[in-house]
Amino acid sequence: MRFLLATLLFAAPLHAQLRETVEVNVLELDVAVVDRAGKPVDGLTQDDFEVQIGGRQKAVTNFFAVKRGAILDAPGETPRAEAIAPETTIPTTVVLFVDDMHLGIRSKLRTIEALKEYVRANVGPSTSAMIARWNGSLDVRTRLTDRPGPLLAELDRMAKEPGLLSESDRRLMLREITETFNGIRDSGRSSRVEATFHQMVVYADQEAHMVDKTLDGLSEMIRVASAFEGRKSLLYVSEGLPLSAATEVFDYWDRSTRAVSTQAIPNLQQSGREILKTVNPMRYDRTRKYERVIRTAQKSNVAFYAVDAAGARGLAGRGVDEFGGLAQLDSMLATSNIQDGVRLIANETGGRFIRNENDLGNALAVLSEQFATYYSLGVSAPSSTRLMKVAVKVKNHPELRVLTSRHRRPLSRQEKLERSVRSHLYTPRAENPLGAEVSLGAAMPVGTECIVPMRLSVARESADLYFALLDERQQESDVRSTTIAAAHSMSLGVKAGKYVLSLALADPASGETTYLQREIDARGCR
Repeated sequence: MRFLLATLLFAAPLHAQLRETVEVNVLELDVAVVDRAGKPVDGLTQDDFEVQIGGRQKAVTNFFAVKRGAILDAPGETPRAEAIAPETTIPTTVVLFVDDMHLGIRSKLRTIEALKEYVRANVGPSTSAMIARWNGSLDVRTRLTDRPGPLLAELDRMAKEPGLLSESDRRLMLREITETFNGIRDSGRSSRVEATFHQMVVYADQEAHMVDKTLDGLSEMIRVASAFEGRKSLLYVSEGLPLSAATEVFDYWDRSTRAVSTQAIPNLQQSGREILKTVNPMRYDRTRKYERVIRTAQKSNVAFYAVDAAGARGLAGRGVDEFGGLAQLDSMLATSNIQDGVRLIANETGGRFIRNENDLGNALAVLSEQFATYYSLGVSAPSSTRLMKVAVKVKNHPELRVLTSRHRRPLSRQEKLERSVRSHLYTPRAENPLGAEVSLGAAMPVGTECIVPMRLSVARESADLYFALLDERQQESDVRSTTIAAAHSMSLGVKAGKYVLSLALADPASGETTYLQREIDARGCR
């Protein structure tokens, strides 16, 4: 998703980049509270919550309740849609992440219809969404918008694209294992055992690689969502994602070898089990990859939600009986393997995972309520930017479940500036307390690049400049920074195309910051 500016011509790097300023400020925690039935709990007050950060009790110093995006003035208040003003709302932003690599065609169509229902019911002035598709690579289909029309049109287009999940590879692998061990009558079949085992290892390697790529895609979209304002969520829709590649297939091999008659072929059972020991199970365990996604979400303050689009599941072992197998596929193992990792991310980031729900529209309605109905708790931030353990509970109500990120960290001043610059790539807003002016010259082709002259002036002796670009494919550049004088000229080197430029000019003494955005049209350099 990220790209690098082809050329950056400016003064020496910002000295502040060589040091980190840690400020003691307020750490905001988004907290959803649900009852045993999973329904949001209204009417709680600041005094109802108990918060620990890094094992230390923290007083709640800032507090407000949000219901359907509106800030409530009193506990239990119900917002009236016609009375909600922008200044009394907290924006809700949701990335709708459709994993076509792990969606069958039937689930895909049900998913699209449910997402369309969600968009019609929720996207508007206080809720924005964007759509990303995973099909082996990340495909951002829309930019962040509060208009339902573009989202619905894109979902209609996606409905015509096939879901790419296929059980055929796994079924073929299970059939091969079954046929390898069925009806063995002579020791010559041991060579087939070795060949089938090798084939199983190749299958597991391929599945592990696909899981890794999918998790990388999720991490990238979480980083994109980190730039958004307000309550930030990612909704992941698939039929599951393995925590450990091919776990149920290796287990089926083991079960099949145990079922082989030792009287038919002496030592075959033992050799089949011995060859299984040559594979280290940790080779296919993706727990650490899942934990990296969790840390990315926690650092970005993005809650992860997921729906199992398969709905209520039958026996995952079906289809093996028809092969006449010696053993049964462990249906509970297969199901837990594709759900546990996704559930782990949701639990650790303050989100939620819904499974065994055939009505996907209802599942999304439940999640949409949690997206925009929650409590904001402010506590004194620790003097560290490391992730620290967060524990929140409602006093005297052990039956209530609190959903919040289990680790958080405060942002440094520089990180806040960088995040604001990125946020304004998607939601432009000009604020200019420093009286800054920015002018862009026409893009000029130089070799394979386009050079865009830029001149800045600011009513200060100097200022810290931060800036980033967003291209037509919704790809961000890194945030770059430097220190500039009252008048400063520089050049941006980009590829041919259109861009949004977002920049911040900060007075290091007063903390006042100007935010400005400009459009760059470098299509003429093609």
